[in-house]
Amino acid sequence: MDAAPILFIQPMMFNNPVKLVEHHIRDLFSIFLTLKEFYILERFDRYQKESDMLEDIEKYYKESIVARQHEINFISERLQERLNIAPIPNVFKYITEMNGECIL
Repeated sequence: MDAAPILFIQPMMFNNPVKLVEHHIRDLFSIFLTLKEFYILERFDRYQKESDMLEDIEKYYKESIVARQHEINFISERLQERLNIAPIPNVFKYITEMNGECIL
């Protein structure tokens, strides 16, 4: 389970149709615990600095995250309690470093 990379495949993104999202599912869940939304990862290559990501989250994702807060809390509690998964403290730095390690 820990050795299967997670990819976004977007055929209409002709210059970069395949994006590595994470090296394995446990870290993907850790990112979810921090960001509360997977689709932020789809847009991650647009962010030059952490403030870009935070502005994008505020503009495009915050309303949805707030509306789904009950469900997000339910999932987050299960991930932490049953699978012993923890949030990633500096998720922007983590993802930036991971993306620098692997080019598809």
